[in-house]
Amino acid sequence: MKAVLVLYKARTLRLPGIEIDVLEKISEKDINSISVDQIDKAYDRLMEVAERVLAEVRGKKTYYVAEVRLYNDKGEEIAVYSEAMGSKSEAIRLFPAPARLKRIGVVKKQVVKQSKFSHALVNWITMKEDVYVYEGTVKMDESIEFLILETEKGTTIIYRQPVQITIVRSG
Repeated sequence: MKAVLVLYKARTLRLPGIEIDVLEKISEKDINSISVDQIDKAYDRLMEVAERVLAEVRGKKTYYVAEVRLYNDKGEEIAVYSEAMGSKSEAIRLFPAPARLKRIGVVKKQVVKQSKFSHALVNWITMKEDVYVYEGTVKMDESIEFLILETEKGTTIIYRQPVQITIVRSG
């Protein structure tokens, strides 16, 4: 099996009426291949890296996520271990593991009040950069009822009040 170590750094993505915490990939490197009976070693390696990064960011207002992804011989992802570090006290889980954000659907309150809802009424914002969603804070204007976060691994819906998250996995 192949193992890949990925490190992300958080930042706030600001779009009209929306602020959402996203992750930017800052490094990715292959770890030596591991056998099935060594999967726990991948998790140990993640904890080792997480501790090292955490020591560097202690006292800073920066938020990092370290992740180890395991792939089988066919190149299919079979496991992901993620560890978050830093200060994000009000963070909510947006997705089970970091997932590349493809686009954000914005649904305004006046659209929801109409009797028929369709995808044509969603204002889609396509991401022009590689950013990932995992956990963080989301702020939206009063006029927005909910957001649809479409990622490469499924879709998350974030409702305005009360804050609720629904994850729809693809594949």
